[in-house]
Amino acid sequence: MNKEKFSITILWGETPEPDDEPITYEFDTQKELNAFIHGINESDGWMGWEEIDSDDLRGFEGGG
Repeated sequence: MNKEKFSITILWGETPEPDDEPITYEFDTQKELNAFIHGINESDGWMGWEEIDSDDLRGFEGGG
């Protein structure tokens, strides 16, 4: 059985450096993903974060 995963790819930092790598987080349910995003929003301070699409990974090492 192939269970659907819910994911988000994040490039951490308000002004990421060119060698910073995005991180993909996977969750078993949409509810878990929503809770993760809520936690990020609640704790967001000076570092910032940005969700990126997999097409955006082409400019990063190891990206498509």
